Amino acid sequence: MTQTAQTTTVPAIPTALRAGLIAGVVAAIVANAWYYASVAVTGRAYEELNLLSITVTAILPALIGALLYQRLARRVTNATLIFRAVGVTFAVLSTLPQFIQPLHEGFALATAPLHIIVGVIVVWLIPLLAPSGRHAK
Repeated sequence: MTQTAQTTTVPAIPTALRAGLIAGVVAAIVANAWYYASVAVTGRAYEELNLLSITVTAILPALIGALLYQRLARRVTNATLIFRAVGVTFAVLSTLPQFIQPLHEGFALATAPLHIIVGVIVVWLIPLLAPSGRHAK
């Protein structure tokens, strides 16, 4: 019986941050495009939602998520699966306050898709751009 040595790949912090920044920028572009397309279709715009607010609230969580992913990858072998499951769950749960106590009528219908768009893009891209896992030597 031959044993194969295993090596664990953990993204370096700069690699994880770069992945988070790229994921955040992509998520911001898609979220802004979706929001402004929905404004064009529905005619409903909200002063709290603008290019800057959507962009910052896409990039900042992506950077934090990338650091969390990097730390998780140091501790477990299935970091990608855990990161994606927790990230999507968090994105879905983060929509609840808008439905429970919306700032304006229809606000939840504008913000909930932004949460889902950003969450899904971030949890999909970060592990692709900063891979981790165990590999046979």
